[in-house]
Amino acid sequence: MVIYSFKGFKYTKLENILHITDSIFKSLSDENLSIRVFAAICAPNFFGHKDIKTKLDQHIPNILTIYINLMNELDLEEILISLEYIVQIFNEKIKDFVVDLTKILVDRFHKMCKVDDDNLNTNSPIVKEGIIKTLISIISIFAKNQSLFELIYKEIREIIQYGFLDDGIENYEDSLDLILSICKGGDRIYAGVWEFYIPILDSILGSEEEIGKNKIENPNTVFIGHGYEHFEQIINNILFFITR
Repeated sequence: MVIYSFKGFKYTKLENILHITDSIFKSLSDENLSIRVFAAICAPNFFGHKDIKTKLDQHIPNILTIYINLMNELDLEEILISLEYIVQIFNEKIKDFVVDLTKILVDRFHKMCKVDDDNLNTNSPIVKEGIIKTLISIISIFAKNQSLFELIYKEIREIIQYGFLDDGIENYEDSLDLILSICKGGDRIYAGVWEFYIPILDSILGSEEEIGKNKIENPNTVFIGHGYEHFEQIINNILFFITR
């Protein structure tokens, strides 16, 4: 796709930008998967133009659907990066679709976790990182919209909680990132996220059960939880809990 070669260029003539944007928009629905992928990767560079965004408002549902379909077809980091930018471009204008989008991203995250378990030779960690970044963008946009964020949080909570379970311990850092973005996003700490305050502390200090077991098995040592590897992130989370 020729336009892909020029996606890094800066265009000043609105006529050219409109022509390119129209070509990209049509290419997003092309029968050829490669063309759809290239178009999706290029789109944020042009869709974010101040004179273009408003012209695309009516197409937001179609654009999001195309990205979701591509995300389900391919484990490609670039698609998720582009989706993150698309979310930022349209911002609050995606409010009518954001809960469903969040649900789809959470489901995709869990599928990628299953891929991790079944196959070590996969790029799922990169895909999962892209999903988390997109969810963080959603949080930053809608955290202050209390009624809507309650529905968003209900979905995101599944990922956060998973990181505190034995089966999901490898995703603990993702849980911390999501919690921190929620703490930063609102004017005050979102009430629902307080349930993770004690588990965060326990991840470093240990629960009573873990400390007791350690005293029996290793009486001359001090228990250090798995969270110590993410000490800086944990401190940042705790500071937000305390100061907010």
